[in-house]
Amino acid sequence: MPKSFWTSGNRLLLLEDGEEFYPELLEAIESAQKEILGELYIFQEDRVGQEFAKAFMEAALRGVRVSLILDAFGSFDLSSRFVHDLRAAGVQVLFYEGLAQVFKERAKFMHRLHRKVFLIDEKKAFVGGINIEQRHLRRSRPESFLDYSVYVEGPVVHKIARLTQLFLLRHKKDWKAYFKLRLKRKRRREHKFGEARVAYVVRNNFSHRWKIENLYLRGMQNAKQKILIANAYFLPGFRILRAMIQAAKRGVEVKIILQGKAEFWFLHHATKALYRSLLQNGICVYEYLPRLLHAKVATFDGELSTVGSCNLDPLSLMINLEANLWIEDNAFSENLEKHLEDHIKNDCREIKLDYVKRMNIMERFFNHLSYYLIRSLIYLVKPGYLAPKSKGD
Repeated sequence: MPKSFWTSGNRLLLLEDGEEFYPELLEAIESAQKEILGELYIFQEDRVGQEFAKAFMEAALRGVRVSLILDAFGSFDLSSRFVHDLRAAGVQVLFYEGLAQVFKERAKFMHRLHRKVFLIDEKKAFVGGINIEQRHLRRSRPESFLDYSVYVEGPVVHKIARLTQLFLLRHKKDWKAYFKLRLKRKRRREHKFGEARVAYVVRNNFSHRWKIENLYLRGMQNAKQKILIANAYFLPGFRILRAMIQAAKRGVEVKIILQGKAEFWFLHHATKALYRSLLQNGICVYEYLPRLLHAKVATFDGELSTVGSCNLDPLSLMINLEANLWIEDNAFSENLEKHLEDHIKNDCREIKLDYVKRMNIMERFFNHLSYYLIRSLIYLVKPGYLAPKSKGD
């Protein structure tokens, strides 16, 4: 990735679950003075969603420009009254790929806005995998999720702002403002908030198709000591699997934390089809048991790390719109690694080769059938990127 994608002088805060993420985001919303932008897959009309809706409406009523782009499939359950109240208070609510379009075009059905990004006054940003719903609170067990987000301040926020604003304008088909912003190259005097070197990397089906996958590959290929991955929906393609196996064979300690409790039964069994190959090649596999794993994070040698919305599965790597922060900062990476190692020690079971060998023939058959069906299904979809359709302002 070009050096221009990386910015230095950033400060980062790792946030685990809704208990840490929601208070930080609410505080930022309440302190906003000019603009709040959000890209979100799921906005639920539950207790957490009501609290955030109130915060967004209060911000809009005091003159803050509030724009939310929600995925029409992920946020399908929102009532008309809930959306009307937000809009009546001045919150601009847009839906990515209106459901009418979803069911007219099969490719559109699979093509989702899966990002979880919030931008406050072009000064503060949140990037990660946490949606606005009470399932991200630990007290919602056993249905609750384990997941992460990152609060960031510093020069990288300007890049997050630019890409988020361009996406909003493209979504609204405000082409005049879109091209004006795209051609604008305003030089800023960047203020340093910390020492972290950060890249904000998005995935779409036009100009940024493979950036996140390529960074995973680079991290695996350059790793010398340890690779630690926690990924909710793990069904990577051949390139990533080969890079992981090659890393393990050259002596790198490779650990993967996967779901122990299945959210999507079919995908869970497809992932199990990979266990034998991973274990036979020296990769350690762990299943997280207390709750549902929803994380999409990784660390490489305690120096490079990533937190975001991108799973290592065909939907995230080939079709969906995703966003990850890639971070070169020892303190941050070591902190994330410690979080994951603590979960391995306290909340995971290690999968051994004997576990795979004890599977009966029908279970093995179903695991591999699930794997090939899911991998084949993706190639029936033709991912393309056109201007998103809007459900309305």
